[in-house]
Amino acid sequence: MLFNNFSHLNANPQYSPLSDLGGERLSLRTGQNHSEVPERLGGLPVAQLSGTATEIGLQHGKLFSADIRLCLKAYHSVWNGLSISERATFVDRQQKIIEKNFPQYAEEIHGIAKGSELPVGDIFSLNGRTEITLYQHQLQALRNQQSEPLALECTLLGSTDTKVMGENWDWAQCIEKITTLLHITRENDGHRILTLSEPGIIGKVGMNSAGLAVGLNFIPGTANNTGIPVHILLRSCLDSSSFAEVKERLIKLQEKKLLGTMSAISVMDKQGNAEVFEILGSELVHTKDKSRTSFEHTNHPVLSPNGYGTEDLDNTLTRLADARSLGAEQPLTTERLKYILADRSNPEHMINMQPQAWGAIGLVETIRSLVFDLENGMFHISCGSPGSSAHALTYEQFKIY
Repeated sequence: MLFNNFSHLNANPQYSPLSDLGGERLSLRTGQNHSEVPERLGGLPVAQLSGTATEIGLQHGKLFSADIRLCLKAYHSVWNGLSISERATFVDRQQKIIEKNFPQYAEEIHGIAKGSELPVGDIFSLNGRTEITLYQHQLQALRNQQSEPLALECTLLGSTDTKVMGENWDWAQCIEKITTLLHITRENDGHRILTLSEPGIIGKVGMNSAGLAVGLNFIPGTANNTGIPVHILLRSCLDSSSFAEVKERLIKLQEKKLLGTMSAISVMDKQGNAEVFEILGSELVHTKDKSRTSFEHTNHPVLSPNGYGTEDLDNTLTRLADARSLGAEQPLTTERLKYILADRSNPEHMINMQPQAWGAIGLVETIRSLVFDLENGMFHISCGSPGSSAHALTYEQFKIY
């Protein structure tokens, strides 16, 4: 039965993970001994994971068992417009497409489920949480029902001249309490990634030891969302050894009609090769302006802002214009990018988001700022939540290569 792979956690719009966290979190030293990697970075724990896909998943699940449950409760409160059967059917389809096309990630997800002692459907739902949210929004629009607001998340900038890229991660305060960094070492060749993540999710934004950085912008819209989940695609990018490998993989997935989400994935390498790939349903659009060395992205399709059912264009267009203007004033060094990501000069549409209520998930703000210095192999992360501070926060950094 499908439902045996899916939990029935109750939705609770007032849910706050902070109130459920008790005591110190587990020591996150597992797998190989990487003594040079700190136990905490930017105020977040760093989990060391290594081995086979199953072993990495088991380590992840055991370390974050309690936090994965908190993450599930938060998202179940967001998905309260879907019945359990609707959600389970959607997740079952996601699981099958991942198992067929990315079996190594399916193994890792199964390992997380086993390690956390949770139904495997729950872990697949977390890794497809963007598409489930879009699916609910699409269904409620078809039914003329009031839906959860789709948060406008993140402002990203990069420069192929300075080989620096970074972004604000704008999301829920309750998720910030359980956010972690995953430092994953691949068994066969020692390839390493450092990615910001939510408990149970195998990849998000970050850098790897091959000199690649990967960023993300959500695009609220109503296009097809039944393809490979964006968090699986992000992990695939981080596991890649070159910019060319990322580009080739995304093009092949589009040709095979396996894309289906609404997100922009930005990729740059230490040589300055870069692209912003917008996935607009089943379409793959290359949006970086080749006449400019710098690039920016917020939360709308750059080449067709009014298309694909995108929402709240005033906010995303204003932030994009402000980011582009600030980025053009001087070279985009790491310090300059940190300054831009902290910008609050536009009181209505701040690049650095101040806390605001956003449906059942609660207060949303800029909960971390990240800057990737690819020329020097440095991963920079803000020490805390910039949106809750009256001044720009300090950063901590880790040299990944």
